[in-house]
Amino acid sequence: MSDKKETIVPTGTRVLVGREAPDETSEGGIIILSDEASKQREFSAETRAIIIAMGGLAFEDNPKDKPVVGERVIIRRYSGVAVDADARYGDVLVNDIDVLARIEEN
Repeated sequence: MSDKKETIVPTGTRVLVGREAPDETSEGGIIILSDEASKQREFSAETRAIIIAMGGLAFEDNPKDKPVVGERVIIRRYSGVAVDADARYGDVLVNDIDVLARIEEN
């Protein structure tokens, strides 16, 4: 087994995002949600994430709304493919069309 570090580089219109970590986990790794968070997630089909990397063709259809690496976004909840990148929580490879909105801090 090699000690080399792997880097996932999205291709085409793919975007690598990291889902935001859950509020709390048990000792065994089970996600514990507050009642309000549980209700919100039950009725929503979206989740919040951070852009980690983008393929060269990502957001080419609408470049003025292109997010940047490190920006917080909202993605479709059940989209993409889960990947193991640098042992972060919830990294997912999604199509650029699955990025629904940018989150701007006020």
